[in-house]
Amino acid sequence: MIVNVFALSAIQKIDQQWQLAESASYAHRSGGSGLDSLTYNSYRVGVDLYYWVPSIWSTALSYDYTKFPLESGSFTQETDRQAITLSVRAVWG
Repeated sequence: MIVNVFALSAIQKIDQQWQLAESASYAHRSGGSGLDSLTYNSYRVGVDLYYWVPSIWSTALSYDYTKFPLESGSFTQETDRQAITLSVRAVWG
């Protein structure tokens, strides 16, 4: 089995209250032969926009896209997923 994984991420502070985070990753796995062969790929892209309210509160709007193509022997399947999330967080300590 051969596995390769690549990931990139960046965070940009727009101003004192706004922050943008981007990420992307790719994973590939393959091995076997004939009917026992397996090839799996995973692609993911994400963007998060944070807004810091006072010092302990933050909100985030996030978008994630993931794609999973899979080949196993003669079977092929491809799955796409998109998600949008709104979150509120408090941190103290």
